[in-house]
Amino acid sequence: MKLGIIGTSTITTQFLEACQLVGGIDLHSVYSRRLEKAEQFGNQYGAKKFFDDLEAFFSDEELEAVYIASPNSLHYEQAKQALEHDVNVFLEKPVTSTLKEWQDLVQTAFDHEVYLMEAARHLYEPNFQKVTELVLSFDKIDGATLSYGKYSSKMPAYLAGENPNIFNPAFSGGAIMDLGVYVIHAAIAWFGAPNEAMYVPKMSQTGVDLSGTGVLRYDDFNVTILCSKDMNLYLESEIYSGQKTIRLPELTAISKIVLSDGDKDETVAVEPAKQAMNDEVARFKALVAGEVSEEDYHDQLNHSAMVINVIEKMRQSAHIFFPADKLQNEDV
Repeated sequence: MKLGIIGTSTITTQFLEACQLVGGIDLHSVYSRRLEKAEQFGNQYGAKKFFDDLEAFFSDEELEAVYIASPNSLHYEQAKQALEHDVNVFLEKPVTSTLKEWQDLVQTAFDHEVYLMEAARHLYEPNFQKVTELVLSFDKIDGATLSYGKYSSKMPAYLAGENPNIFNPAFSGGAIMDLGVYVIHAAIAWFGAPNEAMYVPKMSQTGVDLSGTGVLRYDDFNVTILCSKDMNLYLESEIYSGQKTIRLPELTAISKIVLSDGDKDETVAVEPAKQAMNDEVARFKALVAGEVSEEDYHDQLNHSAMVINVIEKMRQSAHIFFPADKLQNEDV
C-alpha cells in the first residue's frame, strides 16, 4: 500500500514505526506546509515524493491511502479532499470537530468507494478486548470511573503566554478533545451510547478546557470521566458490578487487568504489543485490503459517530465552542 502522511509530529513517527513492523505499507509521500520540513521528515523513512500543496499531494495517482495527524480543526477539510480524490483515509482522533462533519466524511467515503477509519489505537489492543469480554460476562453494570490525564509538553508554552494549537479553540483543542476522546471511546465500546452527557471543565485563558470531570448517564448507572492536560492522573480506571471490580492501571496500552472479587484478586491480561500503534495499523491495512466485513466496518464508523456526538454534547454543556460549531449552525 502506497501511503502518504500529513503531520510530522511524534505520533506520526510512532505510526510509521508501526507500519514498518506490520509490513506491506510503504511511505510514498509527505505533505507539510514547508517543503523543507516534508523532505527532512520523509527522507528518514524512504519517502519518494514531497509536497507543500495539498491538491498536488492528493492528485498523485499512485497514492492509495493517507494518514492525517494534523491539528484537530483541519481533519475534516483534509480528509474530505482525500476521499474526493479516491484516497483511503486513516484519521487521527478526534476524527472531526462535530458530528455533522463526520457524517459528511462517511457519506463521501461511500460515494467514492474508499475506506475511512479513526485512529483510536486502544480499541484494537488484545487487552482492551479482554476487558470487553469481562464486561459482557457481568450480569449488570453498576458504574465506572475512567481516567486519562497527562501533563502536556505544551503547558510551559501556554503558561508563558503563548497559544499552542492544542489549547486553541480555533484548532478545536482542549483536554476533552485530545485525551478525553480515549476515555469516551472506551466507555462507548464497553457500555454503548449514554442517554445524557455533561462536563465540568477547568478552563484555560484561551477558551478551551485544561482538564475536567464528565458524567455519562445510562439507564441504571453512571460513568465518571476524568481527563487532563495540565496535570498527570495516576488514578486507576474501574468498572463496577456488585462485589466485582475490573481495575485498570492504564486505559491505553493496557498491560494489566485485575478482577477483584471481595478479597480475591485475579490478574487477567496478555502481553501487549511492543509498539502501541501496531494493532490499529494492522486493522487499517486489513480494511483497505477488503478483509474486514461490511458489518464490522459499519459498526466501526457508527462507533466513531457516537464518540464525537458525546464529546460535542459534553462541550455544549460546558459552553466550549469552536469555529466549526458556528459553521455547522450556519449550514443548518
